[in-house]
Amino acid sequence: MFSTHEPEVLVVGAGPVGLLSALCLDEESIRVQIIDKERRPASHSYALALHPRSLQVLADLGIDPESIDQTARVDTVAFYDSAGRRSEMKLGDLPVRYPYALVIRQSRLEQLLEHELARRKIHVDWCHRLSEWTDTGTELSATIEKVDAVSTGYAVQVSESQVVSRISRRPRFILGADGHHSIVRRRLGIDCETHGDPQVFGVFEFDSEAEPRNEIRVVLEHGRTNVLWPLPDGRARWSFQVETQGSAGEFRHKSRLAVQVGPDYFPHLTPELLQDLVGTRAPWFGAADGTVYWSVLARFERRLAHRYGDGRAWLAGDSAHLTGPVGVQSMNVGLLEARDLTRRMANCHRGQESLETFDAYDRRQREVWSRLLGTDRSARPTEKAAQWVKEHWGEMVPCIPATGSEFCQLAAQVGLQYEEEGACDSPSPEAR
Repeated sequence: MFSTHEPEVLVVGAGPVGLLSALCLDEESIRVQIIDKERRPASHSYALALHPRSLQVLADLGIDPESIDQTARVDTVAFYDSAGRRSEMKLGDLPVRYPYALVIRQSRLEQLLEHELARRKIHVDWCHRLSEWTDTGTELSATIEKVDAVSTGYAVQVSESQVVSRISRRPRFILGADGHHSIVRRRLGIDCETHGDPQVFGVFEFDSEAEPRNEIRVVLEHGRTNVLWPLPDGRARWSFQVETQGSAGEFRHKSRLAVQVGPDYFPHLTPELLQDLVGTRAPWFGAADGTVYWSVLARFERRLAHRYGDGRAWLAGDSAHLTGPVGVQSMNVGLLEARDLTRRMANCHRGQESLETFDAYDRRQREVWSRLLGTDRSARPTEKAAQWVKEHWGEMVPCIPATGSEFCQLAAQVGLQYEEEGACDSPSPEAR
């Protein structure tokens, strides 16, 4: 027998995928505990784009996409080179309830999800981390550590985490949504396979009268991907793929950095560098002469876990995969994974499915990622595709802000076709 105080599912990680997982479990009447080792989410974070299917999932959970403030709507993905516009995909032509993408800051999305959890009387246990667990085959015995920051050192203060208490829990399942450094994945002993070289982007957030209203502009030139995003509040964001001398390091946090880009050193990514990059790669845009509010050098890898989990511990989101930033595919696919995985956990808990259902989850998601990472080689340009598309289609695929049938429909708009039978039949948000 399980105590009514014991969680039936322990969710590790309180980013968008973890928070949405907790909401989905509550929808299934499954007791959930959600923990995160951080004190709170970052106050400033990257803006991201929610795909049409992600918007449908939010709506199903009672969060109306059309009522969310601090967002920018995207109806079109336009492809450019330095000479000008070459091709476009119209999200507005998709036969779905929400035929657009929604640009929103990650911190705002997390705030919305956490508020909905609090309305349901579910609260995130911040400063809690999963230490270890054992799997008996029918249940788990997990140890959670509550941590607090303490200051050490003399001339220079350093903050370190100190365990202040330990809590034992007996969940039926663990859902690891704890990001690219996932402790759940590492405890399971699951390695990740790298697909291609890392990409490093210089990111600039700025004011501009020429900001791209309702449109993402992707610039492909000389093997580099660059993208201009509309942001809330009349701002815009340029992300330029750059080459760095030496290792770019793990620049995944959000702050100004002293970096080396190209042949010269820069104290940080300057407005002058922004002007130079725009003038060289997107001269059709004109001057990016507004105030630069924020800049960062960010490294992105393309990785996929060898397996999504084992036994009663399973992964969703960045804990299982990473990809480039333009199509925002890793997080959006992670939201759909959370929807699918939580339903399987709920059905298994109720005795409606066996543990073998998670093998199907693993196979399905690896098929999805073989397409998104381009490893299944089933896409091809049709004869009617423009010559520019035939030359750049491999670079275009990771930039498509959609999954499943919507992904294939947008690809078809520019003359790309998937040969693999069933390639566009990934499950809808409503059903597996």
